[in-house]
Amino acid sequence: MFDLFKAYGKIVSAKLETYPNSKESREFAYVQFQKEEEAEAAIEALNDKEFKGKKLEISKLNKKEKKKNELPAPVVKKNNLFIKNVPDGTTDEKLKSLFERFGPIESVSIQKGADGNLKDYGYVCFKD
Repeated sequence: MFDLFKAYGKIVSAKLETYPNSKESREFAYVQFQKEEEAEAAIEALNDKEFKGKKLEISKLNKKEKKKNELPAPVVKKNNLFIKNVPDGTTDEKLKSLFERFGPIESVSIQKGADGNLKDYGYVCFKD
């Protein structure tokens, strides 16, 4: 995925989502460009194009447009971390204590499933 998108600008982060304990793709990815116009160029060029036998559906994710059962939107600020493979039982407070030595934290969130159980990923947002 990285090689496909890098032609449109500087990529800040790229993540192909896989199932826990597997390398099998969940068939979606997040790509964050350094500039918004680079992201827009990639969307314009690649949306509805075929890639490895599948039609790409590319759009900008905006939390305000998020639908009820939609996957969580990626964090857009450059001062955010996506944390994967968070151990069972990790709370927001435990995750915060692990990262606060690197600077002041604005927010921490371990994601929850529809059933209310904690998932194995979360976000840490630094103030700076």
